[in-house]
Amino acid sequence: MRRHLKGYGAPNSWSLQRKKIKYVARPNPGPHKLNESVTLNFILINLLKLARTRDEVKKILNQKKVLVDNIPRTEERFPAGLMDTISIPSVNLYFRLIYSNSSKFILHPIKKEEAELKPAKIIGKTILKKNKLQINLYDGKNILTDKKDYKVGDTLILQNHQIKKHIPLKEGASIYLTGGKYVGNSGKLKKIVKLNGLARDKVLITIGKETIETAKDYAFAVEGDITK
Repeated sequence: MRRHLKGYGAPNSWSLQRKKIKYVARPNPGPHKLNESVTLNFILINLLKLARTRDEVKKILNQKKVLVDNIPRTEERFPAGLMDTISIPSVNLYFRLIYSNSSKFILHPIKKEEAELKPAKIIGKTILKKNKLQINLYDGKNILTDKKDYKVGDTLILQNHQIKKHIPLKEGASIYLTGGKYVGNSGKLKKIVKLNGLARDKVLITIGKETIETAKDYAFAVEGDITK
């Protein structure tokens, strides 16, 4: 597999001056898809500006100072994605990776205690033998549980890979939008509009004084407004 991408071929979620940058490090295969992830190389150089060159990135990572979801990562091409926490405890820096209103990845500052928590959206579930439920999360992780009230579209708040809280995707829930015209906005879920056939279900979201309609797939149930 190619280790680099041409600048103009990098995902649209990366904030790049595409005409000036010839090549960028390509994310390794991992928990997030190519167009839904960004490398630690890119984060340290372009978003945090803690390094200027690949050698400086590798020096920082080799010291195991950079944590993704509280796990030290030493590979410059490791793919971080939506809702991942990026922590550098040695300099008291803690961030959550989210989208801006222009669909670009940004690092949103959070508190140290928040970095221990990971919101994870349920994208599928399967009943296994002995009536166990396997929950499939958006970042490729799977969790086994005895509880049956978790639904596709709901969010689980994880701590040390254990379920700490369940946030149902239902009317009144706080929502962060991960795609579409209103990406990066937060609001309240007013209504789920179920459609027949192959059409995707819609949601009505109240953002400030405005109510907008968008695809249900873009609705990520969260605790409060994560952009504040």
